[in-house]
Amino acid sequence: MVKFIPWERILARLVEEQKIIPALAEVLQGIYQAGSARWSHIARYMSGHHAAAYKRLQRLIARFDPRPVLARLCLDEAPFVLLDPTEIPRPQARKTPYVGRLPEGTRGFWLLVLATPFRGRALPCGWLTYSSATIAEESTSQPLELRRLLEPLRALLQGRPLVADRGFHDRKFFAWLQQGGIPFIIRVKMRPRPLKLYDEAGNPLHPVLQPGESRAWLQVRHHELTGLTLIGYWKQGHSQPLWLLTTWPDPNQALKWYLQRMKIEESFRDIKSLLGVTENMNRQRLWMERTMGLVLLAYAMGYLAGELLRDLAWGNESPPKRIEDWHKPQQPRRAWYRYSGLFTLLRAKPPLSRAQRQRWRRLLSQLPVLFPHPLVQTHV
Repeated sequence: MVKFIPWERILARLVEEQKIIPALAEVLQGIYQAGSARWSHIARYMSGHHAAAYKRLQRLIARFDPRPVLARLCLDEAPFVLLDPTEIPRPQARKTPYVGRLPEGTRGFWLLVLATPFRGRALPCGWLTYSSATIAEESTSQPLELRRLLEPLRALLQGRPLVADRGFHDRKFFAWLQQGGIPFIIRVKMRPRPLKLYDEAGNPLHPVLQPGESRAWLQVRHHELTGLTLIGYWKQGHSQPLWLLTTWPDPNQALKWYLQRMKIEESFRDIKSLLGVTENMNRQRLWMERTMGLVLLAYAMGYLAGELLRDLAWGNESPPKRIEDWHKPQQPRRAWYRYSGLFTLLRAKPPLSRAQRQRWRRLLSQLPVLFPHPLVQTHV
C-alpha cells in the first residue's frame, strides 16, 4: 500500500523549497521499501543506478533540514507533550566520533524525541541526538542538550505539560522549565537515595505509600524550587510505587497523563522494527541527525496514512475536517482494534475496493490541511 501514497502532493503542503520535493518523496518511499535508515539500502529502491541514487540521497540530506516540517505536525489540541529518549546501539562504530557508551557499556547514542500523542501513538515534532562522547567533547550536559531541543519549540509547550520518564530529574532543568512557564510531569527516583524534599513549613518530607494507594503532597519544595506537587502511585501487584514531580495544578490529571506515556514507547518500537532506524551508519553527526529526521518524518506520514486506511477498511468512512476531530470510529470492526495505522499500511492487507483505494489517495493529498501549521503558499 505504500506505493499508492501520493508523497509529492502531501509534501507540497509542508515543504517550502518546492524543487526538492520529488527527491524527498523518492527518499521517503525508499525508507519504507527498504525498511532501513541505511543510505545504501535506501538507494537500492531509488530510480537509476545505485551509485547515482546514493549521490542524490547525499545531496538531499546536505540540503534539507526536516526540523521545520516536523514542527508543523505538532498538534495544538494535544493535552500534553511527550519527551523520551531511546537507545540507538552502534556496537561496531569504534571510530565514529559521536558514538559513546550506553548505560549497559555497549557503544551507541541516544535519540531524544519530542512528540504529541495521537490515537494510541505519538507524532514526532522535534528531535536531537547526544551521547557520552558528544557531551564530553562539547563540554555540555544532558540538561543543556534538553534545553537545546526545547528552546526553538518553547511556544508549542506553553500551557501544556511536558511529560517525561526517569532520567530527567535534574534541578537545573526543573528550574529552567519553571522559569520559562513550562509545566512538567516528570518521574523521579526515590530509591536508593531519595530526593531532598520539604513541605510547606520547611520540614523534611518522607513520603510513605501502601500497595494500592495513590496520594499527592502539595506545596513541596526541592532546593530552590517551590510550589511543586509530589505524586505517589503504587499499583496493586507491583513491587514498588511510582513517584512523579509536577507543577500541574491537578494531581489526578497529571497522573492520568503520565500513565499514557507508553504511546511514545510504542512509536519507538515501530520506528525500530518497521523502519530500521538502528541501521543508520553515517560517520558525520549532521548527516546522521538529518537521516533520523527523515525517518521520523516518514514515520509520521506513514502512520497518518495508515490511520486513514484503517478507518476506511474497518471503521467509518467519514473523513475528519480537522485533526482534533479525528476520533475513534463509532462502530469499528474487530480488525480495527487489532492493528495500528503503520502496521495496517505495511503488513496488514485491508479489503479495499478500487473506489476506496482511490478515495484514500484523495484524502491523503489533503492530509496536511488538517494540521494547525500547514505551509501557506502565496504564489506571488
